[in-house]
Amino acid sequence: IDELEAKIHIWVDLYEEYYYQYREDRLSVCTTVVHGLLHIPENIRYCAPSWATWTFHIERMCGDFQGHLGSKSAPASNINKHVLHGAYLDQLGNRFDMSNELSEVGKKPKGALSQNETIKGSYEDYILRTPHKKKYRPDDNMRRMITDYFREITQANRNTIKARLPDNMPLWGKFHIAHSGDSVRCTMATSRKRSERNMSFVRFELIVFDEPKMIPFLTDGKDATQELTFYRTETAPIITDLATIRAVIGRVQTTGGPSTQQHWGIIDRSSALTRTTFEERDSLSDEDDDDSD
Repeated sequence: IDELEAKIHIWVDLYEEYYYQYREDRLSVCTTVVHGLLHIPENIRYCAPSWATWTFHIERMCGDFQGHLGSKSAPASNINKHVLHGAYLDQLGNRFDMSNELSEVGKKPKGALSQNETIKGSYEDYILRTPHKKKYRPDDNMRRMITDYFREITQANRNTIKARLPDNMPLWGKFHIAHSGDSVRCTMATSRKRSERNMSFVRFELIVFDEPKMIPFLTDGKDATQELTFYRTETAPIITDLATIRAVIGRVQTTGGPSTQQHWGIIDRSSALTRTTFEERDSLSDEDDDDSD
């Protein structure tokens, strides 16, 4: 230890001579790391070798906790469950020869779906998640809203659309928008716990005959991505295509703001998302005519 202490002092002296040069304008090269070297021999004398006192294993464990923290509303119980499951796996490894099997636990190829996830048809950017009801027969009111949606999109006859609707329409309680998009929890998967966030309110954009049609809350035409926006009442429930959903929005119940009546403030952070732009059909036709000439 004495030899180490002497060599460290020599190294620090040479470092200051070469880089610091005892000039005030070069003081920034005298970092805390360089100064900390001088305390290593003393710490070894009083606290034993560094391998007995270092905290690398604690830092590694904290990093492991952070990587597996999936709940923002109940992080403590989420971490507890992760530690418990890790202990289960450790016991399996200690009692049985399962090193190869356990090494694959928790590993998932990038972009791979879990056993509770699926993608349907052409909706590659929307990952459906459980809970899942394989058999669901919508009531007459729900079938009417579905019919109204397809009628508005296709302009087909109402009776024709209604006759083609299947009797069974499977339900999915959650879905995730791919490429780091939001996770949406539908009403059937929403808990009644006050501490749980409501992730069932979304922003969507619907195009009907080349015109963007928005059906928002009653916000007097305000856009929550641009200004402080409140609402008191909601519009009637509607049916829309999954592909029209862009992001989850938040709501905050309050009695402040422009009115003393109870109302909701909208938190919409989707302004950073890529938006669709709409062009006049006439201008596109003119360009096509010019190209043909």
